[in-house]
Amino acid sequence: MGIFDSLFGGGSDGIKQGDEPELFFGRYSDSYKAPEQYKAWDNAVKLFEEKKYLEAYKEFFFYLKDRHEENVKYATSNGKIRFEIYQGSKVVYGEATDEHVIATANVVKCDELKVAFMRKLMEMNFQLKYGRYALTEDNNIALKFDTSTIDGHPNKLYYALKEISTAADKQDDLLEEEFGQLHAIDNFHVQDSTEKVKSVRLKYLRKWTNEAMEQASSLDEDKFSGGIAYLLLNAIYKIDYLINPEGKTVISLYKGHRMFFAKDNRSTLEKNKDLKKFVGEIQERSDEAIKKEIYRVVSTFGMVRGAPHDAVQGLCKEVLDNMVWYKDNDKTNMALQVMEYAASYAFFNYGMPQPDREYFHILLHVLNSDFFGELGYAQLYDEAAKKLDKRNIKARIESVQNRYAKRYPKAILNDSSLKYNDLVSFTESYIKAIADLIY
Repeated sequence: MGIFDSLFGGGSDGIKQGDEPELFFGRYSDSYKAPEQYKAWDNAVKLFEEKKYLEAYKEFFFYLKDRHEENVKYATSNGKIRFEIYQGSKVVYGEATDEHVIATANVVKCDELKVAFMRKLMEMNFQLKYGRYALTEDNNIALKFDTSTIDGHPNKLYYALKEISTAADKQDDLLEEEFGQLHAIDNFHVQDSTEKVKSVRLKYLRKWTNEAMEQASSLDEDKFSGGIAYLLLNAIYKIDYLINPEGKTVISLYKGHRMFFAKDNRSTLEKNKDLKKFVGEIQERSDEAIKKEIYRVVSTFGMVRGAPHDAVQGLCKEVLDNMVWYKDNDKTNMALQVMEYAASYAFFNYGMPQPDREYFHILLHVLNSDFFGELGYAQLYDEAAKKLDKRNIKARIESVQNRYAKRYPKAILNDSSLKYNDLVSFTESYIKAIADLIY
C-alpha cells in the first residue's frame, strides 16, 4: 500500500505532482485500515475472551495505530501496558494491567478555580457515557476513564477512549476562549502552519463565506430556498475540508450542519435563516482568532462512519438532478455550487472508498484552482482563459487508478466521457463518471 492510501484516510493534500507542497485537507477518518489491523481486532476480542488481557490489549492498540502516523504509542513492562493516544490537539495517557485500565486526557491548565467553568464542567459530565471531567492534583482540568479489566472488553475500550479523546479535543479551544484563567496544555505535538498557508486559508474562508452570504441574499428566499441551502451548506462543508479549521470555527460549521438536518419539521426557509446565523458567526471572528485555529494535527478516531460507494452514487445523482434547472436557465454559478456540494458534502459526512475521496479531491482542485494555486499547486482551471488543464487532470486521474489497481480493479473513472469544453460541462460529466464507478 502506498503512502497516499494512508494520507487520504486521514485528510490529505490530494495527489501530489512534482514539486507541489504536501498540505493536508479534511478530517481524519479511521475507515481505512489494513487487513492485518482488522485481524488484530479479531485477535483482541478472542484473547480477551480467553482472559489473556494484556495480549488482547496489545492487539487492540495495534488496531488503533495508523500505519503512517505516530498516533498511538504503547509499550509493555512489569506486567502493564502504558499507552499514549493522540487526537487532534490532545493526548490521552493511560495504563492497562490485568486488574484495571485507566486513561486521562488533560484538557486545559487552570490558573485558579472559578464557579462559572466548574459549573459548566459538571453540566458537561451528564453528556458523557464513559468518562468524566475531573481536576488533577495540580488543578488541570482533565477527562478521565477507568474500568476493571474484566469489564474492559475491546468494544467498550474503543468507545470510551474515543469519547474522552474527542471531547478533550473539542473542548480545549472552547474553554480557553471562554474563560481567561484557562490555558492550553499538552499540545506539544501540534504542527503549526506557515504564515503563508494561514494567510491563504484565511483569505479564502473570508471569500467563500462572503460570496455565499451575498449570493444567498440576492435570491428570493421563498422561490430559491433549495438553492440558498446548497450555497450555504456548500460553503460550510468546503471550509471544513479545504480550510480545515479547529476550535470555535469548526464548532459553528458542525452546529450549522446538525441544525439543518435535524428532523424537527421546520421548513428549508426557516433553516436557511439559522444557517446564515452560523455562517455569520464565522464572519464575525477576528483574523487572529481564525489563524490561531489553522494547524495540523494527528488523530486516532474519525468523526464519520464508513460509507459504501452506493451512498456516493445516490448523492451524485441527486445533485445532477437538482442542478438542471439552474444550468438550463443560465445560472452557471448556482449550477456549479449545487454540483460542488456533492464533493464537499461527501467529505464532511462519509468515510467513503478511497478512490472516491481522491476523485472528489481532484474535482475540488479544479473548482477552486485559484485557492490551490496560491498554496503552490498547479491550477487545473484558468479562470481568465476559461480553460481546463486537460493533460494535468488526466494525469491525476490515472495516478488514482494506478495506485488502487490491485485493491479496486474496477474503480476506473471513464476519462473518455469527460467534457473539457467548459467548467459546467466538465463538472457534470465528471460527477456522472464518479457515479458510474464500479466496486
